[in-house]
Amino acid sequence: MSQKVNKPKENKKTEEQYFLDPFFETLWDQYENSLSISRRRREQRLRGIVDTLDKTTKFNEEYRETLKAFLIDVSNMNNRSVLKRFKNKIEKTNESSDTETIEQPVDGTNRKLEKIMLTPLNSSFELIDKVEKNLKENSESYIDYVIERSNEWSVVTDNYLNKFRLSHQKINHRMEDRVRLLFTQVNTIYRFNNQAHS
Repeated sequence: MSQKVNKPKENKKTEEQYFLDPFFETLWDQYENSLSISRRRREQRLRGIVDTLDKTTKFNEEYRETLKAFLIDVSNMNNRSVLKRFKNKIEKTNESSDTETIEQPVDGTNRKLEKIMLTPLNSSFELIDKVEKNLKENSESYIDYVIERSNEWSVVTDNYLNKFRLSHQKINHRMEDRVRLLFTQVNTIYRFNNQAHS
């Protein structure tokens, strides 16, 4: 998680009170706060992508299992229907009085045929599962990498912001000191002129 930029330390005993300090402190505090919020939201969005991918993968797995069960049921119904017609046809023709001896090889053939028919489907589903698993793992590792790099760059950015804040504060203090000096000199000249005219 990102960290808030540390404010520059101030030595309040020796430092004069500057007029614009509260304004610049508020400005910098708001900027740092919005930067922290932006970093947190970015990380939440990236974590949201992983969560969405997890939920999508789980949904797809459930959907494939449902589809597979449906196709197996349809296949079983078709095979039973074919087997029943075959038995009826044999019984009507009375070619064989022993239908039980014919049923066993037909049932065995039926099971083997079912396996053969479901093999491409199972292979396809296994391939899809592997692809989704790899996609999920790669996405998670990439997002973790992006967050880690972002956090490392945040430290560097925070250091630069801290330096920039100090520089900004020094520039502000110099400007105020010069304005004070200017007003002091103008005031001194004004008093000197007033004393000379009196």
